[in-house]
Amino acid sequence: MSATANWAYIFKATVWPKATRDNWTGAQTFGAPVVINCAYQAKAEHRRDAMGKEFTSRLVFYTEHAANPGDYIKVGEHSGADPLALGAEQILSVVRTPDLFDQKADDYEVVT
Repeated sequence: MSATANWAYIFKATVWPKATRDNWTGAQTFGAPVVINCAYQAKAEHRRDAMGKEFTSRLVFYTEHAANPGDYIKVGEHSGADPLALGAEQILSVVRTPDLFDQKADDYEVVT
């Protein structure tokens, strides 16, 4: 973790990576929850996802964790296997930016 990230990313969030769909029921399945260090803010603004579809953001997380669109995220440390039951939000966009100060790890803007 870079010195800047160590100073700035003082909060925790949990990410559930999207896995597969159950062939029988069609239900989405998720990988094990991962607790990450981050900073976050509520920010409603118009954005575009990787496919160019417009959406209005709800939360923006700043982290060194490389999440993927389609994963789910929730503020705080959680251990439950079902992010939907916990009220997690789907990640719609991930923007990668370089670590300009320490050049140790890139930073990510994870948007729901």
